[in-house]
Amino acid sequence: MARMKGQEWDAVVIGGGPAGLTAGTYLARAGRRVLLIERGRLGGRALGLGLIENYPGFPAGISGRRLMRRFTTQARRWGLAVRRGLALHIGRRGDGMIVSSEKGGIHARAVLVCTGTRFVEIPEAPSGGRVGHGAFERARDFRGATVAVLGGGEAAAHQALALAKAAERVHLLHRGPFLKAIPLLRRRLAERRNVDIHARCRVESVGRLRDGLTLSLSRGRPLEVRALFVLAGQQPELSVLGGRPAPRGCFLAGDAASAPRQVAAAAADGMRAAMECERYLEAGCA
Repeated sequence: MARMKGQEWDAVVIGGGPAGLTAGTYLARAGRRVLLIERGRLGGRALGLGLIENYPGFPAGISGRRLMRRFTTQARRWGLAVRRGLALHIGRRGDGMIVSSEKGGIHARAVLVCTGTRFVEIPEAPSGGRVGHGAFERARDFRGATVAVLGGGEAAAHQALALAKAAERVHLLHRGPFLKAIPLLRRRLAERRNVDIHARCRVESVGRLRDGLTLSLSRGRPLEVRALFVLAGQQPELSVLGGRPAPRGCFLAGDAASAPRQVAAAAADGMRAAMECERYLEAGCA
């Protein structure tokens, strides 16, 4: 592919969730040379959602996996290039942008940051147990086990419900007096006999067991679990900006731009950012 005045891409999209895939599809369909960088699997966290019931156009709902497969198929149809890797930093260089990655610098006229959110940091998992930020597709790995989920929002509720299909017991721990998840999810949690909800509860420390973890709680007796999933304290993941405001030619979208944490909202915000980016490119990156 011929380079454009020393720049290979019109736009680089960082993040392959609903916002990134939507933004990349829009720009590729507009005839732009677009590269999407994703460190994991295309679809992002939405891949692990079970039945998504509020995405327009699917009256009976659709699984996150199937929906993200459709996003990916559409993006590839319009020629969106995808590269697996980790974007480390973005900045201005001359009249364009450069994305620093594990495999070197990538030049572009514009960058779209669709990196989603990150949860609160947790200590290294002791050997013999698992501590993670949640991956809904792992529920089958905990068949017959006791597990814990930390958080009171929709992500934590979805994780607890997914785990409850396989685990013997799921403990949902949250700091507030009530769950922040929508009433529908709260009702489904209440209907699950193997889900215990612990309000006003904090994890004070995580200890090691032979085949799991022991959680010291601010209230009640310690819990012995196979794994702990931490889905609390979400914040926009903007480490690629190095703590600085987004430079000219950089557009934020989806959860990274503090859009409502819904797949439909992320996709819509990805479209919004792509349209802004297209106007920027059309104006000659002025």
